[in-house]
Amino acid sequence: MAAIWRVLVLTAALAGGIAGSQAPEFAQQYGQRLGGALGELEKVVAAFDADAAAHGLTRQEALATYAGSAEPFLRARGLSLAVTLARHDRLKEAEARFASTSELARPVLLVESRDGPVLDGTWAAFRPAVPFTFAGMVWFAVGACTVALALVLPARLLRRATGRTRPSDT
Repeated sequence: MAAIWRVLVLTAALAGGIAGSQAPEFAQQYGQRLGGALGELEKVVAAFDADAAAHGLTRQEALATYAGSAEPFLRARGLSLAVTLARHDRLKEAEARFASTSELARPVLLVESRDGPVLDGTWAAFRPAVPFTFAGMVWFAVGACTVALALVLPARLLRRATGRTRPSDT
């Protein structure tokens, strides 16, 4: 029975390691999507700023012009532009943090990702890969150890609580 348990733990740890090794790859694909989303928003923001400047307005003055319009459509358009500008600022901040974070720590940043659409899009399009990098190996070890500990520790606690020993312990 002990041999079966060891094989089970080893197999589960290997699966956990493989899953964990995907964290740097997922982060890399997230970074690509983040850059793409930011690039597209920068075009929208630049066009808005250029239109505002062509009419002698700052960005805030242009948004205030939309907000002060009697036309409901223009007020709504002003609100959607304000949301777009705020998202642009969030993505720009997220990209700067992502770029300044080590490859090893980038998967942790994804836990606190502030942009659901980029994270959701990354997950939907994610394609596993085998990252033969230092970060990939570390995350493999993290996944393997996490799964192995999740199996072994409760089993040992249960054995202690019940006073049982493994057949090989006798």
